Amino acid sequence: MTQPVQRQRKSPHRDLDWAALLTAAWREDVGAAVVARRLGVSQCTVRHYAALHQLDLRIRHRRSSKGIDWISELQAAQREGVCAKGLARRLDVHRATVERQAKRLGFGLGVRRDWRAEFARARKQGESQSAMARRLGVSRQAVSLAARKLGELR
Repeated sequence: MTQPVQRQRKSPHRDLDWAALLTAAWREDVGAAVVARRLGVSQCTVRHYAALHQLDLRIRHRRSSKGIDWISELQAAQREGVCAKGLARRLDVHRATVERQAKRLGFGLGVRRDWRAEFARARKQGESQSAMARRLGVSRQAVSLAARKLGELR
């Protein structure tokens, strides 16, 4: 009886010069996803070889929030009464990024509404919750939730 021949699997990415590739990626300021896409391997493979070669490189991710003057933007948002979600849309960043920067710099974002006055106005004008939401620039669910909390269901 013959023994089955065991094939040695050799991955093509093992022959690459990972130290040079990752150093070049660091200089280009590209992320692990870009390196992985260029080489046709997974991001985990890129991270694995960075750890294997004991490279003290942290592949940086591009941040779209670079170059934003957060203090002036947050001050303007506070003056205008813009919430974090609205400011995030304006700056083309994630809402969590805006909230993190606001917290770091000590800004309180968000619109504090006097919901009782808003519901009184809506009642006086005969306005529906959907119309009220459009007027205030919030979702209909936000108006409905505020109505439930205040007992203003209609």
